[in-house]
Amino acid sequence: MGHEREARLVLIEKEKRLAEEQIKEDRKKAQTLRDGSQGEQGDIGSHWMKRTSFKLWNGVARRLIGYGYAPQYAFYRFLGLLSFLTVWYFALWQAGGFVPNSPVVMNSASWADVLQVSASALGPLWANTAIGNHYETFYSGFLFG
Repeated sequence: MGHEREARLVLIEKEKRLAEEQIKEDRKKAQTLRDGSQGEQGDIGSHWMKRTSFKLWNGVARRLIGYGYAPQYAFYRFLGLLSFLTVWYFALWQAGGFVPNSPVVMNSASWADVLQVSASALGPLWANTAIGNHYETFYSGFLFG
């Protein structure tokens, strides 16, 4: 009746609380195993693996897709990551972090000319030369050309 968003938030909160209770029970079980007999103490490793994998999966499910009740979270995180990496790699390209690694390019006269102009920011300088225009250059993403 128009409260779908609130209902999803309630379901996400329910899943969080269920996970918290499961983690509390797992801690109690781990303590019981530690205090138990030698045979029971042998199960601590497998219990630790189950508990750790549950915590990891729970964190991923909660943060990435909101336990399935908010799949748009994955889209938002993807856009954020894509934007961050686009800006990061564009800045790296401008600073000269990407340069051609082909022996043909590295031994060419035009590459030597670029090295004489500047020892840094070689990628953008190379891309703007007459020969460099014929080689594939780095493209940081959709934000910058």
